[in-house]
Amino acid sequence: LDAGRPRTMGLRDALLCFIGFREEVILRRARFDLAKARERAHLLVGYSIAVANIDEVIRIIRASPDAAAAREALMAVDWPAGDIAALLALIEDEGNVITAA
Repeated sequence: LDAGRPRTMGLRDALLCFIGFREEVILRRARFDLAKARERAHLLVGYSIAVANIDEVIRIIRASPDAAAAREALMAVDWPAGDIAALLALIEDEGNVITAA
């Protein structure tokens, strides 16, 4: 199959199609891994902000009647990022993309 269409090929064409397919698979996997790493990085940055402001986080959780209200209250606060701002910029940097060479 070449681009979803069957065709007869010589060895060179078959190898070029296979190499193109493998490049596509590797690029998709790398993009997927990058997206997962960015998601994980966002969680870790959030945890570090929570740890830096642990007293306020505990106060909000204890003052909330249930978990849903605590979650909403925690997400409504504009937490100071401090030294984490550089990490957030790195995570969101659009220059960190995977392209075919």
